Amino acid sequence: MHTNIKRINGFTLIETLIGVTIIVVISTIVAMQVSSFAKKQKIDNSVDESIALLNEARSRTLSADGGNQYGVRVGSSSLELFTGSTYSSASTNKIVTLPSGIATVVSIAGGGTDVVFAQMTGDTNQYGTIVIKDSTTTVGQKTITLSKTGIASSN
Repeated sequence: MHTNIKRINGFTLIETLIGVTIIVVISTIVAMQVSSFAKKQKIDNSVDESIALLNEARSRTLSADGGNQYGVRVGSSSLELFTGSTYSSASTNKIVTLPSGIATVVSIAGGGTDVVFAQMTGDTNQYGTIVIKDSTTTVGQKTITLSKTGIASSN
C-alpha cells in the first residue's frame, strides 16, 4: 500500500516566532540610535545658539551698540541677552529657549549666572564653563568654555 501524503509548504510557528523576534530586536536597536542621534542634535544646536548669543553680547558691547554694555543670563532652560551691567527682565533683548529635555549647568567665576562683557576690551570677570546636557540621562553633554577675554568655545 502506498499512501500519497501531500506536503504543505510554509512556515512553522517556531520559524515565524524567530523571524518576528529578529525584526523586533533590529527595530529596537534602530529606534535607540535614532533617539540618541536626535538628542545629540538638540545638544549641538543648543550649544551653537548659546555661543552665538554670548558672541552677540560681546560684539554689541565692543561696538558700543547704543552706548551700552551687554550680558547674558544663563538659566536652567534658557539664555537671555540683556542690556546693562546687571540683569533686569525689563532689559532683556533676546531669549534663547533650550529644547525640552535640555538643561544647563553653570560654573563661572564668582558664582552666579550672569556673564557681562567689559566695554572697550570685551573681557569678562564671569569666565568658566556652561554645560549643555540632556536632563533625562547622564549621557550626552557638551561644555561651553568662556575665557577671561570673553571668547566662547565648545568641546
